[in-house]
Amino acid sequence: MVRIKDIAAQLNVSPTTVSNVIHGKTRRVSEDTIRKVNELLEKENYVPNMGGVLLSQNNSRIIAVVLNDDVKYENKILLNPFVVEMVSSLEGNIRAAGYFTMLHNAHSIDEVVRIVTMWNVSGIVLFGFTPEEYERLSGMIKTPFVTIDALYENKNEHSINVGLDNFKAAYNMGKFLLGKGHKDIIFLSDNDRGLDHARKSGLEAAIREAGYEFDDSHLRILPSMYYSRQDYYKKLLDEIRSEGGFSAMFFSSDFYAVEAMNYLMDHGIMIPEDISIAGFDDITYATIVRPSLTTVRQDLPLKAAITVNALINVIRKYRINTNDIILPVEIIERDSVGEV
Repeated sequence: MVRIKDIAAQLNVSPTTVSNVIHGKTRRVSEDTIRKVNELLEKENYVPNMGGVLLSQNNSRIIAVVLNDDVKYENKILLNPFVVEMVSSLEGNIRAAGYFTMLHNAHSIDEVVRIVTMWNVSGIVLFGFTPEEYERLSGMIKTPFVTIDALYENKNEHSINVGLDNFKAAYNMGKFLLGKGHKDIIFLSDNDRGLDHARKSGLEAAIREAGYEFDDSHLRILPSMYYSRQDYYKKLLDEIRSEGGFSAMFFSSDFYAVEAMNYLMDHGIMIPEDISIAGFDDITYATIVRPSLTTVRQDLPLKAAITVNALINVIRKYRINTNDIILPVEIIERDSVGEV
């Protein structure tokens, strides 16, 4: 493979001159030399080290998509269907905008800062971190970044969040379930913070508005680990089979809803005859599971497109009207919810 110094030797110029032409730093290079270097580069089929070229420029055209590889994902975050669909859509939109995608699983905000420093990225897309971590990052870097589904206050001129009105979405699902005759509904999530807390609160508001009770027993915190969740679903079996128990389960994500459906049906529970189940997201799993899953749909391809567009606008220093972009959702009725 031909090297820069080989090109320089053939033209009797310095390797620095050839490197400057490759990197576009030609202010002090004559037009004749630029032409000769480019002609020889083409003749020799020279392939530059794109990493070096990009990192040497003020705008690397690299957008880092950084995921928080939380313990609940058991180091398998890229097997999560919601994450897979989002990352796939993000990459397509980043490429269409003329940028390159760097995908990274991080365990801390300090790791995000190191990525920014080492790779000179043009911008960052982040999801899965806590509001406190986003607040901290906002004060540590000037690199433009967009968060997905983040609930934090002190956004600035180089940070935007793209998310949903999680409270209203869950409120609407609550009204839908109540309309089907369900009065005793439980909410299941792996935490009671951030967007999951907003979803629980929306469901609670709908139930209380209808005149029914919603107390601590209606919130169920799922274990982070897969096998522990299987044990938890086992405990739900007796409640589902008992008289006068809850009649519907609303999960904070489709992934957990489908996982629970499979376990319950494997153990003789009929859906929706014995229990109705609803989810949130409308990932691909929701349409291929049987019975198909009633859920809150968020348009993931649209979300990815708006996320990338917002980030490009910040990178190019365009004026932005809001730091919080709230996208619409809708209730999708399928077969997993029945009438009481």
